[in-house]
Amino acid sequence: MKPSAVICQLHFAEEARQGTHIAITLHNPIARRFRFIDCTAFTRDDTLRICEFEEFPIFPYSTISHVWKGKPPLDDHDRRGTFSVAGDRSGGDPISIDVLHDACKVSLMWRAEYLWLDRLCILQNSREDKHWQIERMSQIYRNSVVCVVIPGGLCRLVSLGEETSWISRGWTLQEALLPARKQVLYSWEHGELDDGNITWGSQDSRSSFCRIVEPGRSAVTELYRLLRSRFLYPVFKDARGERITQKVFLFGCDPVAISTLMLASTTYEEAAEARRQAVWRSALMRTSSRPVDMVFSIMGLFGVTLNTHNFGPDDRVGATLALARAILQQGGEAEWLVAAFELPPHPRLNSFPAFPRTAEAGNAYLQTRAGEKRLASLFTDISDSWTDQRCIMHATSVDSNGYLQILCRAVLVTGMEHSVEKAGIRRAHANTNPDERFARLLQTEKGTFTCIVHMYADFPDYDPSGTLDSSIGDSRVQSQSPDLQVDERTRAPSTPNARTFVIDMGRFFYYDCITDCVNNWYGRALLVEEHASGKFHRIGWLKYGLKSVVDNKGGDPFADVEPQSLLLGGPEEITDGR
Repeated sequence: MKPSAVICQLHFAEEARQGTHIAITLHNPIARRFRFIDCTAFTRDDTLRICEFEEFPIFPYSTISHVWKGKPPLDDHDRRGTFSVAGDRSGGDPISIDVLHDACKVSLMWRAEYLWLDRLCILQNSREDKHWQIERMSQIYRNSVVCVVIPGGLCRLVSLGEETSWISRGWTLQEALLPARKQVLYSWEHGELDDGNITWGSQDSRSSFCRIVEPGRSAVTELYRLLRSRFLYPVFKDARGERITQKVFLFGCDPVAISTLMLASTTYEEAAEARRQAVWRSALMRTSSRPVDMVFSIMGLFGVTLNTHNFGPDDRVGATLALARAILQQGGEAEWLVAAFELPPHPRLNSFPAFPRTAEAGNAYLQTRAGEKRLASLFTDISDSWTDQRCIMHATSVDSNGYLQILCRAVLVTGMEHSVEKAGIRRAHANTNPDERFARLLQTEKGTFTCIVHMYADFPDYDPSGTLDSSIGDSRVQSQSPDLQVDERTRAPSTPNARTFVIDMGRFFYYDCITDCVNNWYGRALLVEEHASGKFHRIGWLKYGLKSVVDNKGGDPFADVEPQSLLLGGPEEITDGR
């Protein structure tokens, strides 16, 4: 397959030395074309050759996953300098010649002679080309032979012990999941490690830890193995026989973000639901400079391609609604609903959690009355779990106002007893287990059951300093109120004679990313309240299936309950797609 044009052919001569920066020129590129870097020319001849193709390639190629703003260069790091495209106003870091050289070597290690890098293969100053490329981004990554992950950015390679923002960036999620192979490229001064000179903090049966790319400078390790190394640190012997414990902080120190990405990556048998629910959860913990990119960056993971011209840079609500409708239209499920039920709902898209603040750098934060809270820290119950939703709750459609129609097992709530003692949880035990401070006797038309109830009005932390009355059915429930609460827009005022239902989400399974074991957890359910005739919004969630120490009222509140149809959405109206 021959290129239709070569838009750059530049030899990096002696002047491309340490500390210098070169502005390259792309000659007459045409929008809506595929572009690739010739790896052989770059590694063998120090020549940057960028080829343009009219059709999607049939040759093997690699891709790069990186952060736009990465680690700054070190004074003595690069043997050669950096470069960027002349006139590029995207704000990305300069590209290190050495980093691109090593990435090309990795590509050739997997017999891929071409490499795709967004900084060079998308016309950054062409809106037309950007929209066209974004709509094909998932196709580009899915069909690559290998994706070279460069967590610290393109300025320089980072060591395993350096923390980066790669796992918190929106676009890197599909880059970590779609390619068949993901190899992390990092700074490495030691030799190649295999089972003969490496042990682990816990048992690990996998083979070679790393492969050398450039001796004394760089190496690659499979992505999942490095993610797992955050929990199972490697201990190896260097050339002198000395034992070295290698801490891996490339993907940060947050176990929730790492384990959620591992669950999204798992090849565990019959875990398709787990992967999809983990994708939604992982996406929420990420951020981007444009809110709408939080949708564009994951749509390909669900087999959806939206027309990116239809949405403005801040229209995350409109794009999210379009993605949800497309997923359901092609037979998918509303797995976003069960993926993040711990978080308070969006005030207009009630089946979705409230959206965190997006930014060009840093983590995702959720605005609360007490200030911003890092979103990853708010997942306390479900970060590594999933439910077989298709057997329990089936979504049929979502309308233009964001109301999700679901077929589910729902039971009318008539009251709730907030007393810990009456719920059958011993006080001494409740004091040692914060979760059981929320024990309640749930009174329903099917009987009374012991549950652990969490109201979104009390989100997210327990604080014994105050109380808050919440209206549930015909009774008043006095629940513990924290000093950290969500925006009032996430709560609709109680409607006179409003009905409250508890909706089954099924039993959850827990995946242990360390041992590769799966465990069965308690059941989970949603509390929903009626704000208009036949229309409901989420007000809380609960665990069921507990066994009371007093009267054995655990049980299943949904036994023998026939499914019924409910509309979940609002309570505020969507205006102008927002």
